[in-house]
Amino acid sequence: MTTEKKPLVTVVMPCFNEEISVVRALRSLFDEWSIKACEFLVVDGGSTDRTRAAVEELIRSLRENPATSLPCGPGDGFLPPTRDGMDDDVLWFASTRGAWVREPREGQPGDWNPPVGGRRRPVIRIVDNPFRYASRGLNIGILEARGTYIARADAGATYSPGYLRRCVELLEQKEAANAGGIVVPMAEGGPLGKAVALAISHPLGGGAAKPGHTGYAGSTETGTYRRKLFDELGLFDPKSRTDEASEFDVRIVLAGRKIWIDEGVKIFRYIPATLGGLARRYFRTGQERARTAKKHRMFTSWRHIASPLLVAMMGYSLVRSLKTPSHLLFFAAYAAGVLAATLAGPGPKAPGPAGPGTRLLTAAALMIMHVTWGAGFLWGLVAKW
Repeated sequence: MTTEKKPLVTVVMPCFNEEISVVRALRSLFDEWSIKACEFLVVDGGSTDRTRAAVEELIRSLRENPATSLPCGPGDGFLPPTRDGMDDDVLWFASTRGAWVREPREGQPGDWNPPVGGRRRPVIRIVDNPFRYASRGLNIGILEARGTYIARADAGATYSPGYLRRCVELLEQKEAANAGGIVVPMAEGGPLGKAVALAISHPLGGGAAKPGHTGYAGSTETGTYRRKLFDELGLFDPKSRTDEASEFDVRIVLAGRKIWIDEGVKIFRYIPATLGGLARRYFRTGQERARTAKKHRMFTSWRHIASPLLVAMMGYSLVRSLKTPSHLLFFAAYAAGVLAATLAGPGPKAPGPAGPGTRLLTAAALMIMHVTWGAGFLWGLVAKW
């Protein structure tokens, strides 16, 4: 009886309407190690744009251009079906013909993803997520996974060279339950996009980990886990819309496990280039973080107190100012403090130099982040989930 060959790592990439970035994200994860050791599950939440078509076009281009080099570019790949009978042959999905094509396998008998025609091909599968949200998509991907390790990958980001291999190494070397890296915001949209990136990188911008941090942490915005961890702690919270990773990290910590963050592992995340988009994103994040705090009856960060307290004090000052206008000085003091901190510089490893105009925009972005996150958190505390 032939033992089923399995990948070492399953990369789960939930996505919804990510036609511009999903292929870029996948390509950034391809290297000689990941192609040999990983399978890539793109879990599509019913995208209404060309996300699914973009992945299928990538598969077709990988098939039709076998000489294209790697990493971080199209190699030659295939999309295997989830069925038995794959030990003797490789099944290619020929998008142009809409059919599966059988080709002979090569390499060692114990190689789960052997070369075809002398080249290895990244294993990519598209999985449906009828529930749309990332938390459900991650759970669907975990249940479909065949790997020993599960690596979450966001379709709206790119990854530093060797990302997957390094995360697996960290899990083993540090005896961690979750290993991740530093999120580096990428500016899009000119000066405003750069200002938003500076705000997120600023010490006042919060975040699970900042450049320069390597070691154990309470949470990370990314995750690589052992598959068996989900059998022990359960899957991601299916009711979560945006905070499923942080909520799962809370469970890891409560179970007495450790989370490791390494500065050398980087996730380059593309961020909203408008102040309105930034406000909506942080309001939703605040709401979801409040839900996590209520669920576990604990605060895991000083931001859970600082931003909501700021918003509460703003409301109090505004009401008091109706009788005593001097209470409006609280708003002026807060704005002056943020502006002074911004002009002093966002930190030695924040992205790029910035002129006075960009720094003013950065201060505005920071204030929007503080107020909307705090307001969202307060709303989430009183909301019925």
